[in-house]
Amino acid sequence: MTPSTDNHVRDAILATVFLLGLIAALSAAAADWSEADTKRQIYFTVAALGDYGTTKNLTRRYDEGYYESWNKFLGDNPSPRQVDLYFALWIPGHYLIARRLDADWRPVWQWGGVIAHTLATIHNRQLGLKFEF
Repeated sequence: MTPSTDNHVRDAILATVFLLGLIAALSAAAADWSEADTKRQIYFTVAALGDYGTTKNLTRRYDEGYYESWNKFLGDNPSPRQVDLYFALWIPGHYLIARRLDADWRPVWQWGGVIAHTLATIHNRQLGLKFEF
């Protein structure tokens, strides 16, 4: 297999795992989901989209000395496609995990995500990265 084929196989496996997880999570979603849970998840999504937009811009600016230093899943020089795939899986994945968590732990998970992505977005913007989708 070529590196390109390996990437396509990996992406297909990730997508399959995600879809199976989605089906399982939706079949056993939390019955105690509240309006506050929904608001926190919206905050998370907005923060993650900010991080996504600035990280996507980073992928077009490696020649200026930029590199990804915070996200160990993406590595130092992710491609635009890798960034797209990561956030396409992570944002709904975060929601599905939140749905499965006990109501006492759900706010910790959600606020943790909000804080992490907000800090990443602020850091990226301070470096001069722009929002790109």
